[in-house]
Amino acid sequence: MRTPALAPAAASLSLCLLTAIAGCGGDGAGAGGPPSFQGAPLLQMLGTRGAVEVSLRTSPQPPVRGMNAAELTVRSPGGVLLDGLTLKVTPWMPDMGHGTSITPQVTAMGGGVYLVEQISLFMAGRWQLRAHLGGAVSDDLWPELQIE
Repeated sequence: MRTPALAPAAASLSLCLLTAIAGCGGDGAGAGGPPSFQGAPLLQMLGTRGAVEVSLRTSPQPPVRGMNAAELTVRSPGGVLLDGLTLKVTPWMPDMGHGTSITPQVTAMGGGVYLVEQISLFMAGRWQLRAHLGGAVSDDLWPELQIE
């Protein structure tokens, strides 16, 4: 036999669970779904050796304090999309002299596009995404991001 006092508590618990489940969706910027890259690139730059041209988009854009993702589109200086490269990315705070304990995950998407997830920018300030490209070409990038 159910007591009347338990019915409101059960209804309240059900509402909390439904709210939590509904909150698991999102725009891709959080852990609930794939990142979304829209609009113009946040940055466009040449590699330090001039071997690549890179367009950088972030999710969210601009990047925020916490977890972010990035999409790098890599081309030769002549505009040819470059596939099959290795890419290692290290978030670094030059003013503080440290990086993060989380290693970003890189996935080659094809068409010269590389997805970088799990970019932990855990505090406000100036960050660099120190990136090394290897394979058919070798180059480095150090795009800077200001996190509020």
